[in-house]
Amino acid sequence: MSEKIRDALAELVAQELVRNGRDEIPWSEAMDYVVEQTDRERTEVGNSLREYAARHQESWDEQYVVGMANEHPVVQEARNGPTSKTTVDGGEEFSGDVTEISMEPGDVKTVDVDNREINESDLHDDYDCRECGGQLHEDGRDREFCTECGAVHFNGLTVLDDVGHPLVPDVGNDYIRRRQRGNKTDVENVSWSIGDPDYAALLEGETGVGKDFLIEYICAQTNRPMIRLDFGEGVLYEDLVGGFEPVGSDSAEESVAKAQSLSEEMDIELADAISALGMESSFDFKPGFLHEAVQNGYVFVADEINAAGPEATMALHGVTEDRNSRHLSVRQTGEVLKPHKQFRFVATMNPPHYPGTKDLNDAFKTRFWIEPIDYLNEEAEKVMVLKQTDLDPEKYERFVEDLVEALAQLRQSYKEQDIITPIGHREAEKIGKLARRMDESEAAKKVLMDLADPGDKNAISKLIDMYL
Repeated sequence: MSEKIRDALAELVAQELVRNGRDEIPWSEAMDYVVEQTDRERTEVGNSLREYAARHQESWDEQYVVGMANEHPVVQEARNGPTSKTTVDGGEEFSGDVTEISMEPGDVKTVDVDNREINESDLHDDYDCRECGGQLHEDGRDREFCTECGAVHFNGLTVLDDVGHPLVPDVGNDYIRRRQRGNKTDVENVSWSIGDPDYAALLEGETGVGKDFLIEYICAQTNRPMIRLDFGEGVLYEDLVGGFEPVGSDSAEESVAKAQSLSEEMDIELADAISALGMESSFDFKPGFLHEAVQNGYVFVADEINAAGPEATMALHGVTEDRNSRHLSVRQTGEVLKPHKQFRFVATMNPPHYPGTKDLNDAFKTRFWIEPIDYLNEEAEKVMVLKQTDLDPEKYERFVEDLVEALAQLRQSYKEQDIITPIGHREAEKIGKLARRMDESEAAKKVLMDLADPGDKNAISKLIDMYL
């Protein structure tokens, strides 16, 4: 059985374990799922499953596929629960000043091409190696390696060596994918977009659809450190690029005032004003979040970029140019930084009808691959709720089905502008968690009424009563 077929089968088994606690998958259901996920011919998939079962003496008959993916990590995680990944500091997540991290990201991960079997059927021309331009060879689901330099890719984004960097997200392997354009998934499309060195990636969708989680998942799979900054919270140029800070506390405000006054009076950079006043020893330059990402090769995520003010977006134009022109201008020091080769810029945005947001101008949007992210379909959201809340599928299956159907109806009402309250997947998860502690209908009302616009509360309450 090819790695791609077995990976798809493992994902189906894992979903069934989480949702229904079973690993006996009806043959027709397994065939339909694997064919859809791998784009392989039905005959090829059927023959592959039969041959694998016979060779490994695992169970197969004309009705059920059993045991074929038992040893797969995704299935083991579904059986045992996700494992945690410890950072270099011994904690599960990093919290602190990113400018204090001196650890470099890993180098590009490679395989020894001379010792790998090259199959003509697994070569593809969908895109080239991001390192040397060589041809890529499929190496299981989502993975490719370059037949020339050996660089490992995740759907077209190079994978880095795992060096335990504290800014690499720890999100596990249980991301639920969406089917998108070109019969590709959101994971495939967004990974490829992030991997393109000439363009940035922009994820656009309603609040709560999982844009940030998708980026975190991709960074986790590729061992890429990530810095995320919410542009809806009054981000300034200094937050992004950096600024001078006085050393020590004695007369700090006076020193800052003098330097700023001279800078404005003479129309010179603050660094030149500090130098002219002979105050170099009184100030240190503290780099901002974007400065750190550019210099060290991190993924920088500009969350809610269309809520940013002009001062914040000024710093973004240089870092979203193509690979040969990309730069970060540091006006305080007069430096122009050439970004690290692995630096990637990713943005997210809610639709421009959200309060405090606006559409990006056309010229700026041309610098991005725009990836629309929609809500999960109802079946996928059921799986998500059961997985995230640990609800007993036998006891709560009907409730989760009714809940997801109700939320889908509310989202449709939002699209048709009958209500103005957006309802994301987080609300589904919250309701599922509360349902173990109180009446299911009351759990839904508690979460949704706390969120709802006053004008929407009556309509939302009636719909909850109708479905739950």
